Amino acid sequence: MNLNLNDDGIQENLDETMSPTFCNSCELPSFFQDERLFQATIESIKDGVLVVGEKGNILYRNSQLFDMWEIPDQSPELIPPKLLKDFTAGRIKNSDTFFSKVEQLHGSREKYSDTLALENGKIFEYFSTPLFYSEMVQGRVWTFRDITERKRLESQLIHAQKMEAIGTLAAGMAHDFNNILMIIQGCTSLLLMDENSSGYGNRRLKEIEKHVKTAADLIQQLLGFAGKTIHFPQSIDISELIGKTILLFDRNHSAISLHEKHHHPLWKVTADSLQLEQVVLNLLANAWQSMPHGGTIRVETDNLLVDKKNIDEYHMPCGRYVRVKISDTGMGMDHSTQKRIFEPFFTTHGMGRGSGLGLATVYGIIKNHDGEIRVESQKGHGTLFTLYFPVDRTIQEHREEDPMTMNACKTVLIIDDEEMVLDVGTAMLNKMGYQVLSAGSGLEGAKIYEENIHGIDLVILDMIMPAANGKETYDKLKEIDPEVKVILSSGYSLNDQAAEILDCGCNDFIQKPFNMASLSQKVGNILR
Repeated sequence: MNLNLNDDGIQENLDETMSPTFCNSCELPSFFQDERLFQATIESIKDGVLVVGEKGNILYRNSQLFDMWEIPDQSPELIPPKLLKDFTAGRIKNSDTFFSKVEQLHGSREKYSDTLALENGKIFEYFSTPLFYSEMVQGRVWTFRDITERKRLESQLIHAQKMEAIGTLAAGMAHDFNNILMIIQGCTSLLLMDENSSGYGNRRLKEIEKHVKTAADLIQQLLGFAGKTIHFPQSIDISELIGKTILLFDRNHSAISLHEKHHHPLWKVTADSLQLEQVVLNLLANAWQSMPHGGTIRVETDNLLVDKKNIDEYHMPCGRYVRVKISDTGMGMDHSTQKRIFEPFFTTHGMGRGSGLGLATVYGIIKNHDGEIRVESQKGHGTLFTLYFPVDRTIQEHREEDPMTMNACKTVLIIDDEEMVLDVGTAMLNKMGYQVLSAGSGLEGAKIYEENIHGIDLVILDMIMPAANGKETYDKLKEIDPEVKVILSSGYSLNDQAAEILDCGCNDFIQKPFNMASLSQKVGNILR
């Protein structure tokens, strides 16, 4: 390498300085005495290597360092005897912290490692090792390793685990709240059917019903975030859906300029049109709220093929996707806000200006469609949401039954682990003229059904129960009677499990909280 580093007579060449092992060349294996081979060895290292003298002057660097720090080859910044500070100036975030550590390591025999964030977004792991000559520390060897991708994947995994945990919590809360609403709704329905109820009382009861519906809709948004809603997919053209949704939105937001740009022909995707409409409306509303004094929203769609050539760019499985971009000229967001926008109840719009569930619902719906959502934003420079929907995706569809008036004089077995839900459900069915048997668990319900197999016409089965859940109880009922008629009921609907039970022959599904009319319709439709 012919470095001839005569700074204070420290070293004659690098092979005398890299390590105490190399201080005496006569002790080296013969192949390491070949300076060219030694340099080739250093150059073959994937990490960037920088040798710095006692005064902070650069003594040696390998070519990998150029690429890692994005510095042109032969840049004067890296030509000895430039200083370490010259080399890193303007490139490191929180450079004062880094150079404070450099000063601490001055003359030290300590080996040290840490991470370094660069202004260009890269993250390096670095190792600093003392450089010995004649058993004295005469500088340091700095090795830099690019861990940007590893950190991105770690962050992505942590975010996914966090969202999954929040989703599980949200789903559990939604299930419990829906059971509470079920009791309120059931009692309200029964009171509305009371002949002694006054006109004033009925008006108040209908107000209660209206607010129960509002609360149930809010809980549905929570379930949407958690990915716990059943959806009804069909083949749709997203550009057509967006066009119709924009017309609906544009009528009430005249201060906003909306522009569309669609690729033709656009691949069709299999999706729930109502849920995708909700996604678009929520993103448009979010953009509108970020532009209190007006602005521009742009919506674009195109086809995207992810293959081996560009998979590292998109970080998605190979395949065909429809890409939707929704951008605005609003206030934008900083990085810390971007990390939290998909959390339930997180909002930047202040109290009284929304539930904070809009973007959480968007996230849940897109994940429920096996899609991806990415956000790019900068404070004061607007926001861009990019959605990716897989084209080659199949989802089993669920049938919808025609409405039917109630059919009385039959016996219904209701199975639910919530005692108050059993009481209200029994009262509602009795009011409709049905004979009712009840069970507080799946095991008890299966036993009652087996004992009354010829006297039970229908089972209303709760989805989520301890010991034996809805699926296990349904399988047991089918084992007892292959012709059993069952309506699945739940405070939330686990898409995969509910679909599996419906596909196994379960007759219908009813979402809690339900009122007298919807229960009558479902039961009557099966017992016609």
